[in-house]
Amino acid sequence: MHETGTLSALFKRHSMDVQVQDDRQIQQQPSSENEGAPEDKNWKTSGVFRVRRFKGMEGEILLTVQGLEKKYQQGTRTLNILQKLNLRLRAGEITALVGPSGSGKSTLLHILGLLDTPTGGQIIIGDQIVGKMNDRARTRLRNQTIGFVYQFHHLLPEFSAVENVALPLIISGTNMRESRDRAEEYLKTMGLAERLKHRPSELSGGEQQRVAIARALVNQPKLLFADEPTGNLDPETSQEVFEILLEQVHNRGIGALIATHNISLAEEMDRILELKGGKLVPY
Repeated sequence: MHETGTLSALFKRHSMDVQVQDDRQIQQQPSSENEGAPEDKNWKTSGVFRVRRFKGMEGEILLTVQGLEKKYQQGTRTLNILQKLNLRLRAGEITALVGPSGSGKSTLLHILGLLDTPTGGQIIIGDQIVGKMNDRARTRLRNQTIGFVYQFHHLLPEFSAVENVALPLIISGTNMRESRDRAEEYLKTMGLAERLKHRPSELSGGEQQRVAIARALVNQPKLLFADEPTGNLDPETSQEVFEILLEQVHNRGIGALIATHNISLAEEMDRILELKGGKLVPY
């Protein structure tokens, strides 16, 4: 076992950004179902769609999205990826985002995670209007408020689990000792007390993704976005990782939006929204 890299080396590399590709294809579908929802007294209108009420959904509103649009130009053709999309996320609420490949789920998550900018509409995080911020303020808000989990863990291969998790803290200005201590604490809550010094190549797929979740949570974000976080895992491991994610969101009062193709996991979340025709509708 080798303790690879140092936290000071991590600090020098903090400017490294994970490159993500936009999901720029959309299947053209009618949006007439935008108002469609079961006639059920437990359904309540929220924006242009209805959501089922759960005990955890009475928390503080952390994210408000109003009339969000995203368009791409391909020659003479305009691709309308997101169309007047509305959304609210509350503290302690975990929402599943479903939809076919190419429907714009990744694009939506990247925009909400402040990794991309919308063509139109408004995003409000807490009481801050994102569209009025400059790049530096957006970056600061993202680092302090948002956690992101990808389908691929994107751990730095030459660093240990604890060093990977400590990196966001170092970037935010936390001292080395506190960064390591908090990283260890979060990894232990993920059941990885015996894997602190292991490099990603020495971890299983499920362990790697748990490290990625710890990294996303270590800065104590108010919002968490995850893009197919269990997509590369076997069913049993997917369930284990999902249960950890669910527990963390509810216990820490985080507002989470999780894109998934796994409907059985989606049904365990507080509500399910489908991205269809550029809009969010009840699943």
